[in-house]
Amino acid sequence: MWENFLKFPVLYQRVRIDTIQIKKKQPQLFQARLDKLIENTKKGIMYGEWNDNGRLLEESGRRQLFGVSDPACEYPDLEYS
Repeated sequence: MWENFLKFPVLYQRVRIDTIQIKKKQPQLFQARLDKLIENTKKGIMYGEWNDNGRLLEESGRRQLFGVSDPACEYPDLEYS
């Protein structure tokens, strides 16, 4: 099952894990979110608003291409001297 999860985009993985782990102090909600992730992953389904209609996925791709430390990646509309 987790091999399916690892095939999903890294951004998706991070968003899903964060969405679950932030509820660790609410055991019922934590378990419900974990169960939903497991069921959808078994089916090969990505769910939720994890990429902001493609914007975050494109931004993530730019960061992978240019590197996170590249200021042009963080603020592509600014000019650097």
